[in-house]
Order: sequence, then structure tokens, then C-alpha cells
Amino acid sequence: MREMRKPAAFQAHTFIISNLAFQWFDNLPVALKEISQSTKVLAFSTLAQRTFLEWTQCYELLGLPAPTFNYPTIENLRSALPLFESKHWSFERKPMR
Repeated sequence: MREMRKPAAFQAHTFIISNLAFQWFDNLPVALKEISQSTKVLAFSTLAQRTFLEWTQCYELLGLPAPTFNYPTIENLRSALPLFESKHWSFERKPMR
């Protein structure tokens, strides 16, 4: 993946909301820092390591490589957040069935 490139016309925004896009950044801390400097509110959801655990395990049982992306760990996500000023962040894990 290439680094995020901010278009020349990118303006400041009141808020930015993203769903299932941030897992594609090569350098999440840098991307979060860049984006957070252009907005007052940044809300996002992303996939994390073990998202497709059952699917990965099925491939492993068949002796095949799982075709899933190497998503960031919760620890990596947590470590990226303090790099910019934030008043609130939360993590939610959906229980596996």
C-alpha cells in the first residue's frame, strides 16, 4: 500500500468519518496524525488482527495460506492514538459466536 497523499485542495473539515478504510494504510500512526490535523472530530472503525480468525483457521486446517490481509493489532491501534491530541477514544470488540 502507498502512503496516504493529501490532495492539494484538501481543506479543514468539522468532522471526518470513516468506516473500514484505515486498515489499508501502511503507516497508521502517520495517517492518523495527518488526518486529525485537518478536522475537529475524527471517527473511524477498522478491522483488526483476528477479524477473520475462523476463516483463517479453516484455511490452516486445509494446509492452505489464508488470503486475508495482515490487519493491525489492537495494541498497534492503541499506540497510534496518543500521537495526536484526542479527548476520547474507545475500542469495541464484537464477541465471536
